Amino acid sequence: MNIKEVSIFVEHVPGKFLEVVKTLTENNIHVRSFCAAELGGIVVLRLIVDNVLWTASILKTMGYPATFTEVIAVSLPNSPESFCRVLEVMKGAGINIEYAYPFPMRDYSAGIVFEVDDTARAAEVLTDAGIRVITQDELPVL
Repeated sequence: MNIKEVSIFVEHVPGKFLEVVKTLTENNIHVRSFCAAELGGIVVLRLIVDNVLWTASILKTMGYPATFTEVIAVSLPNSPESFCRVLEVMKGAGINIEYAYPFPMRDYSAGIVFEVDDTARAAEVLTDAGIRVITQDELPVL
């Protein structure tokens, strides 16, 4: 049910991010969302893509061995309280959020990717609370 996030480390120099994204684009990979964070001269690039295995293969040929993390992505109504509701549900279930970043949705609802300490439990409690959890299979059509 959850989504696989692809992570790589790249040098923190102009053009490296472009090099990665351009190569993925040339190989018909749709980067749905990303997070980039600088860590002392290296950038951790986290990607949500429509084809994880093909992405990993392409990145490996570029010299970037990928790691995979299971994450949760949710689709929220465009309302002030929707984000707070997700956080309340996770807090109530004792789920700790490691990091989060936005996920664009075609229908203009709010999407958020979360890396949490228990993805299976997070998916369960969010779904039970009526919050839409996005699956890997949905990525190509969202």
